[in-house]
Amino acid sequence: MKKIGTKIKETSGFLKREDIQKNILRKLNSVKKQVKLGGGEKAIQRHKAKGKLTARERIDLLLDDPKEFVELSTFAAYEMYEEFGGAASAGTVYGIGKINGKLFFLFVNLLHQLPQHKYPLFSQTLPHLHRNFVGSCCLPQLFHNEYGQTIK
Repeated sequence: MKKIGTKIKETSGFLKREDIQKNILRKLNSVKKQVKLGGGEKAIQRHKAKGKLTARERIDLLLDDPKEFVELSTFAAYEMYEEFGGAASAGTVYGIGKINGKLFFLFVNLLHQLPQHKYPLFSQTLPHLHRNFVGSCCLPQLFHNEYGQTIK
């Protein structure tokens, strides 16, 4: 394949902007890692003590290749509902992934957090998503909860 464009000139200005972008990316990844803990380490340990898997662990088991899952809800409700300890991903994980070679739109509850009825965004997110995105994207949908119930 023929290369296009020109070679990047690594000027001091370029290097400065590169450092700024790398710092932003580091901060974003740090916040993302924290958000993916859901209700926090203690909540996850209590959840696992009951013999249950976290939402993201359940997703990993469902998918052909968990690395290919495109999570769309990571920063939903970020820094909201602090009075309840936060609401990582608005109490649900949703995204697109392959199961048995076929793309699905997955919705999985984060039940190790506080009950989702305390988060108005949770009750608004799913209907809004379904009406404005999922309904028009022609992908089969899969809803999964902590009790192992899966609804297509």
